Amino acid sequence: MSASAGLSRAPDPAEIEAFVAEFLGRAFLAPPDDAAVDSMTAPEATRLLREIAASLSEQDAAETMCAALTRGPPGAVAADLARRHVALFSGVSGPRTIPIYESAYTGGARHAAETFADLQAILRHLDLRVADDCAEPVDHLSLELALYATALRCGDGAATEAMLDRLAGWVPAFCAKVAAADPGGVYGAAARLLAALVRHRIPAHYSPLQAEGARAT
Repeated sequence: MSASAGLSRAPDPAEIEAFVAEFLGRAFLAPPDDAAVDSMTAPEATRLLREIAASLSEQDAAETMCAALTRGPPGAVAADLARRHVALFSGVSGPRTIPIYESAYTGGARHAAETFADLQAILRHLDLRVADDCAEPVDHLSLELALYATALRCGDGAATEAMLDRLAGWVPAFCAKVAAADPGGVYGAAARLLAALVRHRIPAHYSPLQAEGARAT
């Protein structure tokens, strides 16, 4: 029986989890421009966000994000998100700045060197490298989430578990800081979703996204 008969496989849970990890990684790497904000508030994107949040038992985070993204025209929202990103993560807020790098949470210079060496080893294992135009070190949250997503898609259990262990060691503290600093904003909502992803992962036995994929065909 072929797909033309109206049947198809439900989405792979690992692919769903990789998609969510990359989505959240992009949210923290750089603020969206007005076109991206417009895309994120489209009905299909909103539905997908709510389904992702439901699979993580964080429905309120999705509603917070949707409300924050529609507080004004896309250009105004994008400008506000850019200001918030700078204030939260760039260092201009002094001691209130929230570090977005693993090495800021896991010890001194010696441990930081070990962190970089470990991550470089995982990069080589997955046959990856940091792009030349990326100015961020490899322990940036978004790059670690990209590594995690790649390991999931490759079906590399050892690399997946290694990255999940790394993320679990510092991401909860990062997310708690962001959620407290931006309780009604996009970054605070994204932090709640990320904390839930690291804490629970996407349940393999149930996901609204899987059910939707089965219905769509």
